[in-house]
Formats: sequence, C-alpha cells, structure tokens
Amino acid sequence: MKWFFLIFFVIIQTNGYVQDCGNSEIAERKYDGVLKNLELTNDRVLRGNESELNQWPWIVHLYIDFFFGGTFNCTGSVIHPHWILTAAHCLEWDLSVTTVDVYYGSNEKPKLEKLTVKKIYRYPKYDEKKAYYGDIALLELAPDSYIPETITPICLFKDDQLEDEEPMVVAGWGYDLINISSS
Repeated sequence: MKWFFLIFFVIIQTNGYVQDCGNSEIAERKYDGVLKNLELTNDRVLRGNESELNQWPWIVHLYIDFFFGGTFNCTGSVIHPHWILTAAHCLEWDLSVTTVDVYYGSNEKPKLEKLTVKKIYRYPKYDEKKAYYGDIALLELAPDSYIPETITPICLFKDDQLEDEEPMVVAGWGYDLINISSS
C-alpha cells in the first residue's frame, strides 16, 4: 500500500511539469528524417551511437556502489526535479547498495555534475526470475540535490497503450562497438 501512495504522490507532483517534458530540439532535428522514412518492420535498435550534449535532457547516469566493493552503471530518467525513475534490476542487490550517485550534464563522466540519492524505492513485487516483472524503481534525491532547470523531465504515459507500429527512440548509457563507455 505504501508503494501505491508513493507512486500516486510522485505522479501528482510531476503533473505540473508535463507541458515541458520530453522536449529535445537536438533529437528532433537529428532524427526527424530517419523517423519519417523508418520501415516499421525493423524491431531492433536503430543506429546506436553517441549522443550530442543535451540531446536527451532527461537522461541521467547512475553510478551504484555496493557494500561488497562492486560498482554498477545504469540509466535513469528525470520525472521531477526531486525524482529519478529507473529499472529495479539496477538495484537488484539493494541490501548491499551503499551509495547511488546521479550524474547529469555531459556525455563524458569526468565532466558530469553529481547529485546524491536520499532514498531508494524499489517496487516490492519486482522479480528478476519472472522476466523482470515489476522492473521499476524510484530514486528520491537528497534535499540539497536538485535537478537544474536546464534538465527537463521525460514525459510519462497517460495510459499503458501504445499505437501499433509506433516508432520509439531508446536512449541510455552503454558501450559503443569497441567497449568504450558512451551515452
């Protein structure tokens, strides 16, 4: 029940930010021609490549430290100046997570700005054994860590239905062809 109220609270908070969400002039210019001429029979990632600075202004890089000494990198999306949405599998070993740092503002890690997470809310029914059922988590930023106005939130779906054959763009932190970390 607590999870329901948390989701409800975050959705209510993000409602005022919807008009400014999901806007990226850089991405629109770069992919407009591609998306207009896209053959919808292709079900794979289209042209994975390094993004331009601020191309996806809602994407953040999560750097997770674990108690046992390991680290993990993941991607999150800003949904509100105080909240980050990510996948629960990024925090699978949540009991051993010591810190989660949120980076934004650049494609290169040394130039990134850092925010600190206050609390992790992983969906309680998440089960990695069931094809990542409930693979969702929220990160509440520490009181002194706020997303600046230059970072815009991602748009959240108003319902769970997508149009058939609707093209989508996926963005996140990962590796390029020669295993160099990229965005």
